[in-house]
Amino acid sequence: MTRHRALSTAAALMFGALTAAALLSGCSTTSSESSEDIVAEPSGPQDCDSFLALGETERQQAFGDRTLPVYGANGVQQVPVSGIYEEQCPAHVGEAYVLSNIDSDASSPSCAVFLGLTPDQQSTWVSQLLGEEYWGLAASETTPESLSAGCTQFGVDNMVRLSNYLVDMTSDRMSWSVQTRLGYSWNAVLAVGVPLTGDAVVPLDKSYFDGTTTVEVAPYMPGSACGFDPATDAVIPLALLMRSMTEGSDSPMSAAWSLSVERGAEPIVTAYLEADYTSGPTCSEAADSSSTAKTSVRYEQPGDGEVFSPSSYSVILKNWISPRYPDGATSDLSSFVLSSVDSSPSSDDPVVTSTVASMTLAGATVGG
Repeated sequence: MTRHRALSTAAALMFGALTAAALLSGCSTTSSESSEDIVAEPSGPQDCDSFLALGETERQQAFGDRTLPVYGANGVQQVPVSGIYEEQCPAHVGEAYVLSNIDSDASSPSCAVFLGLTPDQQSTWVSQLLGEEYWGLAASETTPESLSAGCTQFGVDNMVRLSNYLVDMTSDRMSWSVQTRLGYSWNAVLAVGVPLTGDAVVPLDKSYFDGTTTVEVAPYMPGSACGFDPATDAVIPLALLMRSMTEGSDSPMSAAWSLSVERGAEPIVTAYLEADYTSGPTCSEAADSSSTAKTSVRYEQPGDGEVFSPSSYSVILKNWISPRYPDGATSDLSSFVLSSVDSSPSSDDPVVTSTVASMTLAGATVGG
């Protein structure tokens, strides 16, 4: 399997119908990381060595009353940055350690801390997060309940990065975990969008990271492998996130899922799974009463042990619009089930332990 493409910000066009927030990150190697950085003000010293060389009066002149919101077990407190630097910089003497790194670390809201707070303390965090310029979620999506669920399901500790994922991954999602014989493990989350038709289905600008630079490639048009008639068909975008749970490992990861028809169901729609690879898009066999569709992907070099593809995958629904269902065969969505499938990036290291996830295209969990 060829290495999969990472997505550019144009992927927001697909999930724009699902969320009012703009796309903040296309993949883990580019904008999702830079969006969480809090940049120090340009005036004054920019690194710890320069800061420690200043006297108390000079520090006051350089930073004045500037504060940072620090998220802690006692809520959110505005703490003078000068005091933060005085505490943290002695550990970085001689490293030319930039102050913006300390800013980011000190003011990064942590999922681990958030999950241990009382409901009132969580609400205080939420109010502060909504006021931060780097926070991408709308107020309706930023609730203690949704953030707690996201922290648990995505397995990421930095809540700013979590907000980037939640912008692009709908609340209809399933997650599973995998461990191989050699001990490598990772988690996967697959989010299911809503059916898009007609002019809402557009080409997606694409790029991928080759380990050195971001390489631009030809746009991907959903339906280009399975076929797409804008008058009768629909596209459901799928978003995938995978995170390595093996400390210090950037080993390959893989994921696979199937699409089948519920036993006894007779949908009027025929569904296919489509995936866009560096070698081009591919289409599965049909998911119907007699066959199951399946797709899989292998990531050779996950950046920072993480892969985020907002919409390189899709479900193509044939005959979604018809004289019988002029507004779309919505009831058929409950007849199709997405399920995780065991997948290892190497035949020499098979999967030995995994969890199972299943949900319908309507968003309902199957089997608990």
